[in-house]
Amino acid sequence: MEQKNISADDCILFATIVEQESLVRAAEYLGMPKATVSRRLTNLEAALGQRLLLRTTRRLTLTDFGQEFLDHCRRVAEEVATTQDFVRSQDVQPRGQLRVSMPGDYAKQHFSRAITTFIATYPELSGLQIKAPGFAGEYLLL
Repeated sequence: MEQKNISADDCILFATIVEQESLVRAAEYLGMPKATVSRRLTNLEAALGQRLLLRTTRRLTLTDFGQEFLDHCRRVAEEVATTQDFVRSQDVQPRGQLRVSMPGDYAKQHFSRAITTFIATYPELSGLQIKAPGFAGEYLLL
C-alpha cells in the first residue's frame, strides 16, 4: 500500500475551506489565489484516495470521510496555533542572564537610573551583571 504524505498545511487549508464554506472565501482568508486553493484541495483528495467535499457551484458538502478527516484537521490546526503562540511568547521578553560592559562614567551617569526600571520591566531575567570600572554592579535576580 502506498504511503500518503499529508502536511499540516493541507489540514489547515481543508479546515479553512470548510469553516469559510467556500473555496473563494477560503482563498481570500488565506491570501491565496482561488486556483491554488482548488488545486491543493484536489491534490489532497488524490493523495488520500477519497473525496472530502462534494462541490457544486453554490455549495460544499462534506463526505463522511471528509467529516472524519476534518475532525483530525481541526486538531492539527489547533496544535499549530498553540505552537505558534508558544513561539511568539518566547520572543516577547528577554530571559536568562544579561551581562553588560561599559565605561564606568557612563554607568554612573546613565545606567544606574535606568536599572530599576529595566529589572521591573523584564522579570524573566535571572541575573544582571554589569562590568564597568568604578561601578559596582552585579545583581542576582531571583
